[in-house]
Formats: sequence, structure tokens, C-alpha cells
Amino acid sequence: MRITSRSALISFWLISQAEGAEPIVGVVVDANGAPVVGARVKVQASGAETTTGADGRFVVSRTPADAPAKYVTAGKVGYLNGGCALRAERRTCSITLKKLPARDFVGYAWTHPRRPSVPHDATKQPCRDCHPRQFIEWRRSTHATSGVNRAFLDAFSGGPTFVKGLDFKTSFPASNGNCATCHVPAQALKDPFGANPTRARGVERAGVFCDVCHKTADTETNADGSRPGVLSMRFVRPRPGEKHFFGPLADVFPRPNAYSPASRESRFCAPCHNGGFWNNVAYSEFAEWSTSDYARRGITCQSCHMKPHAESGRFATRKSGGLVRPASENRMHDFPGTSLLGTGAVLTVTAHVDGDRLRVTVRVHNRGAGHHIPTGSPARNVVLTVAAKDAKGKPLKLVEGPIVPTWVGDALAGMPGRGFAKIFAGAVSYEGKTRGRSAAIHPAPYWRPANIVADTRIAANATDVSTYAFARAVRSDGPIVVTAQLRHFRFYAAWLKNRKMKPAAVMERAIVVSP
Repeated sequence: MRITSRSALISFWLISQAEGAEPIVGVVVDANGAPVVGARVKVQASGAETTTGADGRFVVSRTPADAPAKYVTAGKVGYLNGGCALRAERRTCSITLKKLPARDFVGYAWTHPRRPSVPHDATKQPCRDCHPRQFIEWRRSTHATSGVNRAFLDAFSGGPTFVKGLDFKTSFPASNGNCATCHVPAQALKDPFGANPTRARGVERAGVFCDVCHKTADTETNADGSRPGVLSMRFVRPRPGEKHFFGPLADVFPRPNAYSPASRESRFCAPCHNGGFWNNVAYSEFAEWSTSDYARRGITCQSCHMKPHAESGRFATRKSGGLVRPASENRMHDFPGTSLLGTGAVLTVTAHVDGDRLRVTVRVHNRGAGHHIPTGSPARNVVLTVAAKDAKGKPLKLVEGPIVPTWVGDALAGMPGRGFAKIFAGAVSYEGKTRGRSAAIHPAPYWRPANIVADTRIAANATDVSTYAFARAVRSDGPIVVTAQLRHFRFYAAWLKNRKMKPAAVMERAIVVSP
């Protein structure tokens, strides 16, 4: 193969000087023989990588360490990945990239994560057959249960969890809203505003499953959250007899994979994590991340919620062609994050005696989350309580400082402390309008017309500081125990039928203060 590009000639010379390196010179073209500019060329599953120039040509090296690699590959947005086989004597390589379909095929039959969707159809092999580890991880995630989660279904159409009449369908019996666009995307694609999650069937009940994400070519973001879920996802599904999957790697070959850099960017998560109701951005995780230091530093959603495995390994089985890849290319698929306290919050307590007062300062620092604490569903709330007891175990009385608001519920309201939440108040009253509708409730459900009246949550890298003064007996010389607790609740007590709910997570700090 003749090298005509000056940059390719220079690269060829530099690579040939590297110890043990074997330069491979090639060209990437489309089905018509036209050069493909800007394609990512790589010695498969290695660090050897380059980009094609204006003439489609490239020079890439392989070393003895790349022995497991089977192909030199090329990938570009809009094409299926291509490649040419590596052989000991190979020095030149021509790669042809096939264009992906321009339109989505709406009649596509989804591939089920765990069982054949279409019997005797080789293109419908269950995801777990080739990706067992990823399947096991996904199965324990909230993505896997998004369509069958009991609390979600109760909030949508009523059930034993919530106060009677609070659900969406009681409020709007003639509407199904937009809930399915995120929770049951395979069902919602047929009719985004008409899909009823309680009527999902078959693979639709798998929630946000493998094939949904890996048939998404790209996404769009809208600041007001008015197009949640599938409304902001660009699907490109193959026609019968064809097959392809989108992913973040440009060197998955010869399986029919397509390079999609969007799948490793935070905007890929935005459709279901930036959704609105009634002109309010209810789910605002993406917007919170976008304005944080995490976004400026390039720390994406995937950086935390799809961490690399601890060691290199195969993300596909050997039988299905999977190669041993570096840990950075083996991402977890369990999407952790519903407990915001374990990795996100840092709770510190300081205190000192000041005459007849015990003065306490509590700091809640959002150190580990690239969004607010709490975030996600506006029903989530975090409650801080602070208590002080003398040497005999008698509680000291609060004389200065904030108290837990009433919306937290009777069990904790009025205690020294703070509440962190996005609070909605009803814009209209539902009391007495229609038989079965519930009276006004506070905080208001965000699926009803409502206004955001307070947002006390803690932004990424921000710290909430609160101070308290407790009365103490001046003559008391025993130690005082100060305890601060953070409790993370998934719902407001006012929404629950029994008015009680165990916290999803608890964090506690206690210190002893000597007079």
C-alpha cells in the first residue's frame, strides 16, 4: 500500500523506531469506496489508537503485548464498526465501514435480557448468554425493576403504600401522563402519553433493560424537562434479519456493534433524569450536575454510577468473542446510588460549653455526589436531628437553633435539626372536586399542578451549617453526649397510609463534651 499522506509518513517513521512496534498502514472507506475521515482506528483491546486523516488513511502500531488482539478496527458515529484480521505478516489493512440505517424500525422486537424473545431467531439471543456478569449486575439494579416497583405502581394507580386518592390515576382518571416514558420505555415507545405501566407485558416489564440503552444512538437534553425518557432518546432499531448494538467502544468487532460516544457522556442519562411536570423540573439530577464542579472537571454520571471493575476482564464471554480488556473498559452495570448517605454526605459535629449553654455546630457536607442531596424523585428527603444529654441521660432543652419542619412527620417534627428536600405546594385544591379524590396534602405530589415553594437540598461540594444552643445546669460537671443523625427517607410521612416509614439509610455522629 502506497502512503501518500505526509502525516502518515511521519507517523510511520516514528512508530517504526519504537522498540518491538510493528506499524500497520491502512485506509478506512465506506461502502462506495470513499474515504472515511475521523474514524477511530485501534488495535483491538489495546492502547494503540489513531484517527484517520482527510484521505481516510492511518498508521497504527502493534506490539508483542497486543498478542490477544484479533483485529485492527475502525469505528465512527453513524457506521457499524469494521476491521481487518491481524496476521503475523500483515503490514497493510483496508477497512470498510457500513452505514447504519437512517431511520428507526418501529416494528423491532426487543431482545429480552434473560430469555429468547423470538424462538429460533438467532438475532434474539438473550443478553445474559453473552454478558452474564453485566446481566447479574443489571438484575440487582433499580433499572431492572423500574416498571414493576411496587411503590411506583401504587403512586401511579393506587395501592396499599400511599394515602387513598393520592395516586396519579385518581387525580387524572382519563390520562396516563408521561410516567411510562422513563419507567417502561419499551411500552412507551408505542404511545408515550397513552402507555399505562400497569398494563405492560412481556419484555416491557423488564423496565430499563439492556436493549433499550444499546439501541439508543443519541439523546437530546431540554432544560425544562418537558420531553422525558423516550421523547428525548433517538432510537435506531434494526430491521428483521439485521442486528446492531450501540456502545462506547469503537473496536468491538466482528460482532455488529456501532460506536456511540454519547453512551459515556452524562447527557445519555439526561432523558430520564431531567423530567418535568406542570412546568416544574421535578427530576433535576442532570441539571444539578451540569452546574456543578463535577461537570467542569469532566466527572460524568457514569464515573460514579458505572464504575470500572477492579481488574481487567471480559465483558463478553470467550465463546461469544469477548477479549480481555483493561478495567476502564469493564464498567459495572448495577447503577448504585439510591442511598445518598453512604458515599455522598459527610457529617461532622463540634460543641463547647459556654456558661449555661452548650453550643453545637453541625455540618453536612456533600462531598461524594455530583448533584444535590437528596436528588431524584422529589419524594426523597433527608432529615437531620440533633440531641444533647447530660451525664444522667436527661435531654437538654433547645433554646436557640432550627427545628425539624412539620412536613417530616410527627415522629421527628419539632426536634432540633433540619430538613433537606424540594418541597411542592398544591397549585389547586383537590378536596371535594370528585368522589375519591383526596384532600389537599403537604408536601404536594409533584404529578399534580403544584409550585416549588422551597428547595433546601445540599448542592454538590456545598456544606449546610446549622448551630444550636442547649440549656445546661451551670453546676453540672459531668460529660454531655451530643448526637447528630441523618436519615434518608424515600417518601414523605404525609403520603403514607400508616404515616410511618423506616429510613432507607441512617448516618450518625456522636461526641462527648466535658464542661
